[in-house]
Amino acid sequence: MVHGLPNLRHFDQGISHTSNRSIMILSCQTLFHMEAEMNFLVWIIFGALAGWIASIVMGKNKQMGAIANIVVGIIGAFIGGWLMSLFGAQGVTGFNFPSFLVAIVGAIVLLFVVGLFRR
Repeated sequence: MVHGLPNLRHFDQGISHTSNRSIMILSCQTLFHMEAEMNFLVWIIFGALAGWIASIVMGKNKQMGAIANIVVGIIGAFIGGWLMSLFGAQGVTGFNFPSFLVAIVGAIVLLFVVGLFRR
C-alpha cells in the first residue's frame, strides 16, 4: 500500500461478477450487430457484382443500373442455389468463388427468362 492512498487490492470485490458478464454480453451483442451489418453490405456487393457480370454476359449492361444489378444478383443467387440443388450439387455456401459462380449462373438464367417475357 502506498502511504496516503486507500488500499485498492480488494476494490473489485464490490463489483458483482454479473456486471462484468453484462459488459461482456453487451460487447458481444455489439460485435454481432456490426458483423450482421457487414454481412448485409457484403451480400449487396456480392449481388451487385454477380448481377453486373450477368448483365454483361447477356448484353443488357447498358439497360441496367446499379439497383437492378444488385436485385438481379441476389435473386440470381437464390435461383442458382435452387438449380444446383436440383442437380445434387451445393448452391451458395457463403462468400467464396464457387458461390459467386452459382450466383452469376442464376442471374444469367433470370435475365434470360425475363428477356423471354419482354419480347
